[in-house]
Amino acid sequence: MKITIKNICSICETGGGCDEPCEKWYDCLEGKPVDFGLVDEEGENNEKK
Repeated sequence: MKITIKNICSICETGGGCDEPCEKWYDCLEGKPVDFGLVDEEGENNEKK
């Protein structure tokens, strides 16, 4: 699963509902790799590519 602007808040450890976008959200928006330490079924770290 890729982390995208649409799903980053549901993946985040805070569970979403933040008043303002966080640093990871802005990194994702800018195309920078974002990692929450999750591992997908294939054993690779999830990140936006």
